[in-house]
Amino acid sequence: MRDPAAILAGETDRAPQCAVTQWARSGLMALSGPARGPPAVPAFGAMERIAALLRNLEHWSAAVGQPRCYDPCLLTERAALSGLARGGVASCNRSCRLIQASDGWIAINLARDTDRQAIPALLGCGFDEEPWTALRRMNSFGRIASNSRRIDAASWSGGGCCGRSSDGT
Repeated sequence: MRDPAAILAGETDRAPQCAVTQWARSGLMALSGPARGPPAVPAFGAMERIAALLRNLEHWSAAVGQPRCYDPCLLTERAALSGLARGGVASCNRSCRLIQASDGWIAINLARDTDRQAIPALLGCGFDEEPWTALRRMNSFGRIASNSRRIDAASWSGGGCCGRSSDGT
């Protein structure tokens, strides 16, 4: 997995200009990049992967008798209607954040109560503070590893954790 901080800083392979234009028209540019900085351009191939995903969605919609045509703006419509803005390493609604773990990056989503209840499985201990504060504090001690058994425990218990080690596993 590429380093999200490097991508947000613009240190990535650039997409062709037409893909950058498509990224901007879809609304994704307004939602990607540092919270208080310039928007990020897409990594090479990002718009092609999004287009393939939408084609698959159109195919399966038709296959179940509900033919639809999907535009890339579909990906940003909810954010636009809700007035959400880019958050850098946090999702637009701030329920999911990328955290640099001891062995790579990990995405942690705390959208539901059950997600927050799974944090002790991730940390290996309880906490008495706001969940993101506890995660930052424990991460400073190297307690979070993206491919640890704790992630498996959190995933098994329904927690919103998805990790990758720096070698992509």
